[in-house]
Amino acid sequence: MINIDGTVITQLSFDYTFDSFPKFSHNENKLIFAFNRLNGGDLSTYVFIAERVE
Repeated sequence: MINIDGTVITQLSFDYTFDSFPKFSHNENKLIFAFNRLNGGDLSTYVFIAERVE
């Protein structure tokens, strides 16, 4: 995450595996991104949805 003026960079993902394709919802209240995790031997792709709480 980064402010529109390029200040205040915030890392949202802290895993060494694939985290990519971030998108905001139209009202900017949700963030969605895809990620891969080794889960029981298979490398599956998951979708994470985070909702903003104020």
